[in-house]
Amino acid sequence: MFRRNVTARCLAVMSMAQGVLACAAHGSSPGITGFSQEPAGKSTQHSLSEADISKVGASSIEDVVRRLRPEWLRVNPTMRQPTAPERAAVYFDDRYLGGLEVLALVQASEAASMEYLTPLVARGRFGVACPCAAGAISIRKRNGR
Repeated sequence: MFRRNVTARCLAVMSMAQGVLACAAHGSSPGITGFSQEPAGKSTQHSLSEADISKVGASSIEDVVRRLRPEWLRVNPTMRQPTAPERAAVYFDDRYLGGLEVLALVQASEAASMEYLTPLVARGRFGVACPCAAGAISIRKRNGR
């Protein structure tokens, strides 16, 4: 009897976790940082618009982030007590590019927008295999480039 109750509770918790991840992936919780989908063209603490990216006049995305959102580059931007140092993963049009070092390889003129995703949101969007222990920087490509 005890084992059946534990199993039922585990299933209930897993179902709730799936629901939370589904909401995170679809941006339906605007009150939680990193979950909201901001209007196009507007920059926030967790996003950069095309206008802001081009205003900097930098050649690479790394330079843009260093000048406008340096906190995205720090070790463990959202983790309190990590077991090993982690940095954000980088995605370009929803494809994994690598670690922060690849930001230097992406030209600023290629980016329409960028956003920092918390680890929970990043895993909801890119899957559980995402190397997103410290979150992810998602870059959207400009159309026609």
